[in-house]
Amino acid sequence: MQWKFHGNRRLNYFTGQLLGEEDFQAEQAYHIQADRVHARTLHTWGIVDGLELSIRQDGGLVLQPGCAIDGMGRAITLAGAQVLPLAPPAGEGTLYLSIGYDEGFEESARSAENAQNYTRIAELVVVADNVQPPPGDGAVVPLGRVTFASMRLAGIDTAIRKVAGARLAPDSIVTAQISNGAVTPLKLSPEIRTGWVRLPFKPSVFAEPQQAQSLEFSIGVTKTYCDARGAKGTMAIPVPMAANRIKTFLIAGESNEKLIKLELQRCGWDSVHNQHERTTVLQVQIQKKSPFYERWDVNQALDPLHHAVAVYVEAAGDAQISLIATEFEWGA
Repeated sequence: MQWKFHGNRRLNYFTGQLLGEEDFQAEQAYHIQADRVHARTLHTWGIVDGLELSIRQDGGLVLQPGCAIDGMGRAITLAGAQVLPLAPPAGEGTLYLSIGYDEGFEESARSAENAQNYTRIAELVVVADNVQPPPGDGAVVPLGRVTFASMRLAGIDTAIRKVAGARLAPDSIVTAQISNGAVTPLKLSPEIRTGWVRLPFKPSVFAEPQQAQSLEFSIGVTKTYCDARGAKGTMAIPVPMAANRIKTFLIAGESNEKLIKLELQRCGWDSVHNQHERTTVLQVQIQKKSPFYERWDVNQALDPLHHAVAVYVEAAGDAQISLIATEFEWGA
C-alpha cells in the first residue's frame, strides 16, 4: 500500500510553452526555498567566512567581506570591506554589532520600458549596532562587541560571534565513520581529558637505606590508622595510560590529632639524563584537624612512558586516613 501527498512543485518545460512572469518567479522561488531548507536543516546559523572587525589607524571601524547564514537559512554576503560610522554611546560604553538579511529594489534597477517595475531584486546586508546584545534566535548574526573610551574606539571583543557549522543527526557518526587517528586528546573537551584515580590509603612500610624501619600504619579494609606514636608509609599511585600531567591531589580522613606531613613524588626514570627520577611535586603539612579534607593544585608534567607517581605520608600522632585521590590529564 502507498500514500502520496503533495510536496514541492517545480516547473516542467516543453517546446512551445508560453511563459509569463509568474512562471519565472516560481522557478526562482523553488530554488531559493531549496537552498534555504538545506542551509536551515543541515547547517547551524552563524558566520561562514570572513566578516572580521578591525580598527583603522584613524580610529574607524572596518568590517571585512564575508558570508553568513541566518536562522532562516538566508545567505548574507558582503562583497567588499565597509567602514562603519559608529556613534559612541554617551562617549563611553559598549555597542553590539550584528549582520542581517533584507531585500528590496534599487533605483539603478528600474525598468526603462516600465518605470513602475524593476529588473533586479537586491539582496541587502544590514549591519546594525545596539546597546543590547542581539537575540539568540538567528534573526541576525552577531559580529562582535566594541567598546569606547573618551569618544574613541578602545577595543573589539569577538566572544559573541557565532560560527556556522554542520548539523549532525543523532547516531549519524559512530566509530566506523571515524578515521584512525582523527580524534586526538587535544580535540576532546577539557572535561573529558581529565580523570581521578581514587584509592584507599594502604601504604607500604617506609624505610630509607641505612635508616631504621619506621612505625607502620595499621591497615584496615577501608581505612588506615595509627595511634599517638604516629607512623610513616608510602604507596604508589597508578598513572592512567597516556596521562601526561598531574593536575590535583586530594587526601581525606576522619582524624588528624597532631600533624600530617605529605609529599607527592614524581618518580620512575629520567630518560634525558638516564638516571633515577625523584622530583617532589607537592610538599605540605596538614595541621591538627578532625575530620580533614585537603586538596591542592599540582600541575606537573609527566613523561607518559617513564614517569610514575608515589606518595609519602607521615603522621605525628593519632590519625585515620580514608582516601587518596589524584587527578590526571591527557594531551595537555
